[in-house]
Amino acid sequence: PSATAVSAAKAASGAPRLAVVPLAENLRPLADLLTVELSAKPGVALVERAELDRVFREQNLNVANTSALKLGELLNAQGVILLETNAAASVRLVAVGPGVLLTAAEVPLPLTNAPDWSRQLATQFAPWLGKLALTRDAAVRVALLGLRMATAASDGPEIEQGLSLLFLHRLTREREVFALERRRLEQLAAEQELVGATNSFWSGGALVDGSIERDLADRTRLTVRMQVTPAGAARVSFEAAGSTTNLAALADALAVKLLAGLQRTPKGTWDPAEEAITFYQEAGWLARWGQWEPALAAMESAWALGLRGPS
Repeated sequence: PSATAVSAAKAASGAPRLAVVPLAENLRPLADLLTVELSAKPGVALVERAELDRVFREQNLNVANTSALKLGELLNAQGVILLETNAAASVRLVAVGPGVLLTAAEVPLPLTNAPDWSRQLATQFAPWLGKLALTRDAAVRVALLGLRMATAASDGPEIEQGLSLLFLHRLTREREVFALERRRLEQLAAEQELVGATNSFWSGGALVDGSIERDLADRTRLTVRMQVTPAGAARVSFEAAGSTTNLAALADALAVKLLAGLQRTPKGTWDPAEEAITFYQEAGWLARWGQWEPALAAMESAWALGLRGPS
């Protein structure tokens, strides 16, 4: 069957609609490539280029000056990917219902291998596509204020950063959960302007913080005590223990207990080893594109997830 027929069948089955919208004419070929790659992903129906052009023409729309939420409304799409360009191509995935920026990437222009770029970016965005069908009311918002070592240690910053990263990765595997770190809070004003929301998605979310204690007899043994303050509800405390040699298991235990504190049943599946390989591959192609800072972040994620080896 044609890509159009496949997309129509997905939409008929209730799959959320996703529109890839270039904000500059020179990005149309990249948008078309990304549309093709994403159309092969399960659980999402891509809006065809012909429909995009028809709606924009009928509305006499200046796309570059239209918010993601307005574009989603006009296109009857639950998700919008915006492609814009300055020195690089910036690609942002927005969930229209909740009104939140899910993830973003930047790649240098001109691209030396556009098909490879579209394949890799579709893979990077795929874990987020399941959140597109959610409404704002159904979304569970979690802001991690911090995980801090109770006593100073030479490897303390590494444990704090690694466990925080793993905890957030695990939470985002839950379809209805949206999680971020406090350090991203300063980006929310710009995010709100891009999305076009009248109020911040993150206001009213649950606030989470915690301390990490190390066993004096066994230096590999950690106990994490966490507190979560749901909006309008009393603070809930919980703890979990684990080892520095398997922070992923400790992060999983913390996520499960947090969800219980929010009266949610864990439903997501998480394979840290598989996710580590995905981040390692992502770091490789980001480095090939000269995106050193996100490449380093992806490599740190792979390391935190337990990937080791001579390479």
